[in-house]
Amino acid sequence: MSSITGEIVLDTMRSERWWNFVESVAHWVYPVILRRDWSLWDNVVWTLSLFAMIAAILGGVVGITSIKLRHNGAVSLYRGWHAWHHVLGLISMFFVLTWIFSGWLSMDHGRLFSRGQLTDAELNAAASTQAWDALPPSDQSISPFAREVEWFAFNGNFYRRERIGLDRQTLFQIGETEPGDQSGFLSSREIQASIERLTPGGCSFRAVVAGDDNYVASSRMPGAPVYRVACGAVWIDIDGASGIVLQRLDSSRRVYRWLYRALHTLDFPILMSHPRIRSTLIVGLCACGLLFSITGIVIGWRR
Repeated sequence: MSSITGEIVLDTMRSERWWNFVESVAHWVYPVILRRDWSLWDNVVWTLSLFAMIAAILGGVVGITSIKLRHNGAVSLYRGWHAWHHVLGLISMFFVLTWIFSGWLSMDHGRLFSRGQLTDAELNAAASTQAWDALPPSDQSISPFAREVEWFAFNGNFYRRERIGLDRQTLFQIGETEPGDQSGFLSSREIQASIERLTPGGCSFRAVVAGDDNYVASSRMPGAPVYRVACGAVWIDIDGASGIVLQRLDSSRRVYRWLYRALHTLDFPILMSHPRIRSTLIVGLCACGLLFSITGIVIGWRR
């Protein structure tokens, strides 16, 4: 349960917790004693990942220099398990190196690339509104079908949204007698009106982000639109369900998207349009990497 709101954030079974130890805890170096200090955990994992990447690069260099060229082709200088390790390493080298590199970038957290968050000036402008004690009274009764009710401020106005389903909500602007957009979400007109608050004179409404966009952003509510505002080279994505800024994409963040997500999950557009090919490629590359790791374990055990 959340220590702040008291909400249930996760429920697990014993088997799920066991698998979590051998999966995410091992993968993210996530023992309780370490994750209590986020900054320490962040630096430890980032440093370990950097060392692992350097070791993998050195291994690749050794693998390439250990190829012997003959008139009938290239052969490995090794025999037995060492030869299998050498050949599998050469085959999977590019995938392994890019996967480790992109995994290391998942721990960047602003070290080399921007974080995708609003600047302090933009954050203050986006949050600018009247004091909550000035919230006008509302004659609108809460729907008996509402599962969750939330009040939020957007563009200097107060709103109340009522979740009446997993992908349905009703949105009221406080002080108005009727719901705004009948879709239950903020409209493009309301988004347009808020643009000047972010960067006066420098932003324009661009589009609703499509599900197949190369820089996709998802609302916290299934089916809700995400609006993209262009402020020169900076794009800002706003959740149409709650007015929350989901991400800020500057040139640094857009480069990060390709170096991290594309390399780590292979969500390149051409592969995303052929999901079966993408899944087969991922499984095949992971299998090759697994066999390469097994040969390394065997060699290390024998030593």
